[in-house]
Amino acid sequence: MERMRALINFIHRVSMRQHGEATNNISKDFRLSIVFIGRSEIIKRYRYGYEPYINYIKHAIEEGIEIFYVMARGRLHTFIANLVANELENQKKVIVTDRYIDKVNYNGSTIDVAYFRLEKK
Repeated sequence: MERMRALINFIHRVSMRQHGEATNNISKDFRLSIVFIGRSEIIKRYRYGYEPYINYIKHAIEEGIEIFYVMARGRLHTFIANLVANELENQKKVIVTDRYIDKVNYNGSTIDVAYFRLEKK
């Protein structure tokens, strides 16, 4: 029961964060991290903004995190999420165990969305 409560608290904390807010989306209890692609300052500062996400995931693997949920919304962000998943898989750091890329209706507009589940190799 305590583990379930910890998981619910983790998901609640992540879901309540403000857009663009840098939060610790890591649960060491469950060895997982939720990675949101799309912080504009990262995308503007770096080549397509994908290196910081790759470095973040590599560092988290060193810290014992084994599962990553990478999520993105918008054409550029879904493109970057796909680059991150492919690059880490090519580097033999992770295995992509689930991949979902689609277009959805959101607030009257059609937008691209992406979700990847990565597991430490």
